[in-house]
Amino acid sequence: MNQPVSSLRCPQCNLLNFASEPFCKRCKINLQETRYAGEANTVNINISFPTGVQPRINAQQNGVGANTPQFAQMPPVDYAPTSEYQLQNQIGFEQWQQANVPVNTRSYPPPPAGYPMQSPTVWRRGGELVIHRYAGTLPDRCVKCNEYISDYSSGAYIKQKYRWHNPLVYIALISPLIYVILSLVLSQRVEVDIPLCRRHLEARKSTGNYLLGGGVAAMIAIFFFGSFGYIGFAFLIFFASLIGLTLGFEYSYKPLQISKIENDYVYLKNANNEYLSGLPNC
Repeated sequence: MNQPVSSLRCPQCNLLNFASEPFCKRCKINLQETRYAGEANTVNINISFPTGVQPRINAQQNGVGANTPQFAQMPPVDYAPTSEYQLQNQIGFEQWQQANVPVNTRSYPPPPAGYPMQSPTVWRRGGELVIHRYAGTLPDRCVKCNEYISDYSSGAYIKQKYRWHNPLVYIALISPLIYVILSLVLSQRVEVDIPLCRRHLEARKSTGNYLLGGGVAAMIAIFFFGSFGYIGFAFLIFFASLIGLTLGFEYSYKPLQISKIENDYVYLKNANNEYLSGLPNC
């Protein structure tokens, strides 16, 4: 006849032992002394033994000695476990799994009113792409041409950083130093994994090389004209190159441009219309 046996978790090495075990099988500490010290660490699991097989017992009552383990008679060689025994232990194993599976307690805030609940991370709103900044994952199609990305040879996801602040901060441009300070303090930053096909990946790489070359050429021109006393012309080249490189990086190098960040939702624009048509509206 089968009998259920509870279990006891070792407070030192966290090993799950039978409740009748006097010592931990791994670290050998006395489990009976800590049996009632932390009931929160005890997990009851229904594990049964077939007839003739018993767990270790305290043999003090038999006069062998305190806390000296003994074993019951082993089953015969030709013994086969019954289906009831197998089912009982399968249930016990499932209970052990449930007791040891970590629980993800992190939850994301619900989307604002008007967002469709059938897609909790990515939507479209008109010509804009809306994605949750923490849980959003874009479909594996190129955002520029809607080509399917099946493996690395056909494309890849690139990690693009974005920064956004309220447009009212631009009023501080009357003092560039104040604007720089406010933009650094008030800007929200986010990283988005954007899928691109192989053709647009190569185009993005070429654009980055052009921008790098333009920056180096601008620095050489500034030092050249400055060394000959054309300070005003050097400043003109500096500001022109700064504006040009910034706009080129924002609108040519980045696959998508950020529109705003609101309530942990990122709004991106300039995605392919066919790509957007495959997303739910919001």
